[in-house]
Amino acid sequence: MFIIYRHISETWIMTNEILQRLINHPDNEKRISKFGVAFSNVFYNFRLGFSDRSEIRGKCLCMDLSIFGSRTTANISVYFKGTNSKRSFKNVTDRSEMMILPIKLFMDGLKDGKCEIEIKGMFIMERDEYPIIPRSINIDYGLLENIEKDFEIIIASKNGKEEKIKVHKDVLIIQSPVFEGMLKSGMKEPLTNTLKIIDFNFTTVIAAIEFFYGYQIFNHYNLKELFELYRFADKYLIDDLMDYITLFISYRISPSNVAEIYKLAIASNCFMKIKDKCFDFFVFCMNENVPVENFDSVFLKN
Repeated sequence: MFIIYRHISETWIMTNEILQRLINHPDNEKRISKFGVAFSNVFYNFRLGFSDRSEIRGKCLCMDLSIFGSRTTANISVYFKGTNSKRSFKNVTDRSEMMILPIKLFMDGLKDGKCEIEIKGMFIMERDEYPIIPRSINIDYGLLENIEKDFEIIIASKNGKEEKIKVHKDVLIIQSPVFEGMLKSGMKEPLTNTLKIIDFNFTTVIAAIEFFYGYQIFNHYNLKELFELYRFADKYLIDDLMDYITLFISYRISPSNVAEIYKLAIASNCFMKIKDKCFDFFVFCMNENVPVENFDSVFLKN
């Protein structure tokens, strides 16, 4: 079983017109809703309106949160911008308890005719397997079975030994505009049908080639190897591979490894999307007092 953490951060705009309609006509319009998608097949819905309880009717609004998705738990904080007020939904798995919110809270948050409600939190999902990551480039590899590989990549190792990988030129051209420009130019690579790579090791290059040919074996690579593979993809502008690695790692961010991933993202200097995802994860954990492994070491060094 795998645990996937999915962070959400969005704003619910409540206009003065909507508030007045709720206040003045509670019988005609009891609820307004905000619907969202946290993850594949995981949906949520916030509802806001008057309660049927006579002792608070007309004085307070009530908010609840419903989750539509199996084996999912949510911890969500609701911030009323312009005030110092915060409310929280804890460990919601289906339908939350209804929270009572004074109308004054909304009116105090009004600015330029609207009240902004910030919704931030984390969905924690148990899954039997990680989601399949779609590919933006699809190749009919069956057409290549009887075509000889016509290009050779030579990887120079630190000890001077060279390792070679045979590939199809057309596969390289489809995957990377850098390879396309190189192989369609008058440079020496298309003339000799070879490319020598000296700044990446064999593990990185073979992982990229396997990806080009449709294999998805990234579970065999550790985080450092994946970040090096991303650096390779960044150098050669392989968008499909960069997008794949970004999603692959983002599905695996957790309190136990987010510090390591964040430090690797900073060191790589080209993995801004993952760096931002890690930072948002840190902020949530700090706000909700969720322990993060090696948290102090990250911010003392950076």
